[in-house]
Amino acid sequence: GKVGVAQCLRCHEHGQAAPDYKRGTPFTPQHDVHAAAGLLCTDCHKEDHHKIARGSRVTDMHAWERQNVEVDCANCHSGSAPHKSPALAMLNQHTSLIACETCHIPWTSGAARRIWAPTFGVTNGPEANVPVFDAAIGQFKPHSTYSTAYNQRPAYRWFNGNESMLAEPLHDVNAWDSRVATKATSGAKIYPFRPIVNGMVMDRRGFGYDPNYNANFTMLAAMDAMAGPLKQMGFMRPSGLTPQERAVLAQFPNLLSFDVETYTRTGDIREAINVGLGRMGMMMAGQDAFGVPAAALAAAGANFWSGDFFGLDLPNNPMDPLFDPMAPPTEPTGSFISLSHAIKRNGALNCADCHSPSGVMDFKALSYPPEQIAYLQGLLQAVQSFTFELTVEGLKLRWASVPGRTYELVTTTDLNSGSWEKVGNPFVATGLSVETVVPQAQLRAEARRFFRIRQAAQ
Repeated sequence: GKVGVAQCLRCHEHGQAAPDYKRGTPFTPQHDVHAAAGLLCTDCHKEDHHKIARGSRVTDMHAWERQNVEVDCANCHSGSAPHKSPALAMLNQHTSLIACETCHIPWTSGAARRIWAPTFGVTNGPEANVPVFDAAIGQFKPHSTYSTAYNQRPAYRWFNGNESMLAEPLHDVNAWDSRVATKATSGAKIYPFRPIVNGMVMDRRGFGYDPNYNANFTMLAAMDAMAGPLKQMGFMRPSGLTPQERAVLAQFPNLLSFDVETYTRTGDIREAINVGLGRMGMMMAGQDAFGVPAAALAAAGANFWSGDFFGLDLPNNPMDPLFDPMAPPTEPTGSFISLSHAIKRNGALNCADCHSPSGVMDFKALSYPPEQIAYLQGLLQAVQSFTFELTVEGLKLRWASVPGRTYELVTTTDLNSGSWEKVGNPFVATGLSVETVVPQAQLRAEARRFFRIRQAAQ
């Protein structure tokens, strides 16, 4: 039969890893308007002969099988004017700068840190004693800093699809200079992300600070060893790695692919690495690795690494505006996973959620200078977008508003007098705009009359 949502979520709901929730944006009817409408995963992620469209705005290191098929809100909704209601029309001015997901994924949850092996530089606490046996489920687990409460705000960054292998949104991935994306980056919009540290298992002998360092155990050496199969499978260009790529990969110890089943069943990290690398080696050789006994895989895999492992966090990008060289090693760093589910129609961000000194938008993280930050945070202190139209009913006035705030319409015939007369009762805004009509009968016969909107004291 047709593949349903449950089949996809068997892997993707849990991030293909631990039994907790990595992404924190559930695709369920109570969390996502599309799930509530009965949409399937394949309604957006179009499938063709078992190849799934992923979309280009993703930081995760997953296969991008159908690169000519975009997964985007604009496939169903207008890309330039998605808001049809006159009360929300002014939000369409943001579509060139802000992704739909930014406003419509207001909350997240899930794991902030997931540590699979004792973290380098940490000698005490849970990160120094990994894995941990969970008696309730009878399995060994990585250490996770995890929140089940669906009440955490995403992080926001400029993003155009360019990201580093460390899941950092970049200005230009081909430049290899670590510059973060900004408003000036071609095609970039503000997207929501979930900061996460996935402390991975690395080959200690490929670490430059290790006294037994050996270049044969770096990520570059691993890529060179697998270049033939990777090119054949389409995961590496025929010309191979560029000089810039080789220089970067030479700085990192090899990322060790371990077998999660062995890890959770035995808690033996070294054995899990042996089995995982043995399976990868057989797959690279074009053999069926899943029918081979674990002992045989472990014997083969032991030849593919130094035998000495450690846990290493992905390093923070020193070009990030929030980079702190003195931050403790157990704090989240600058890696981000994309958020694209748990879409809200009701409860999306409104103007005041961002344009406020206490708003959710960290404009410093978005590379804005201090004076621009002050402007953007105070934008709603004054009334914006005041328009008028003379109709047969009278003078139609409309202005942008913040829900819950009170506004007064005042008028005068002499700007120099400083005297303004109130027109009618105050208006309590219930939406993003307020509209009223001054009847023809109330318009006086003066040659000119001025109107002004002012926010009443709260």
